[in-house]
Amino acid sequence: PKTYPLANTGAQMILSPQGFIRPLLARPGSPFGPRFHPILKYTRMHNGNDWGAACGVPLYAAQSGTVVKAGWQGGFGNYVIIDHGVINGKSVMTGYAHQQKMTVRAGQRVEMGQQIGYVGTTGLSTGCHLHLQVYENGTPVDPMRYIP
Repeated sequence: PKTYPLANTGAQMILSPQGFIRPLLARPGSPFGPRFHPILKYTRMHNGNDWGAACGVPLYAAQSGTVVKAGWQGGFGNYVIIDHGVINGKSVMTGYAHQQKMTVRAGQRVEMGQQIGYVGTTGLSTGCHLHLQVYENGTPVDPMRYIP
């Protein structure tokens, strides 16, 4: 598979066929789809993947784009959304929730692999992790369609 060097780490990240990398050095955990919510105590749609990692672990842009949001968003806590433009005829954005600290601002251009923040547990969260979302034309889809 093709790889991409992760800035300032020496790590080589696998590049997906759509041109995305993993947003952190970890594995995905809780998958996209209906699940029993650990805080709200009922089954509802989980519109992303959770990636378990220690608070303070760096988060990276999964693909180049423009930051359209970097701020507090309710249950998502500190949340960054990056617009990657049109890919295969669809507008694609990624969202990175529960951050301890964000290192980007709205309107900023980011490159794939650029640090955008740190893993945290802000918002509706039971512990340190990244909740990653991918949107196609504004609708959440399984991030594993894009992330290797």
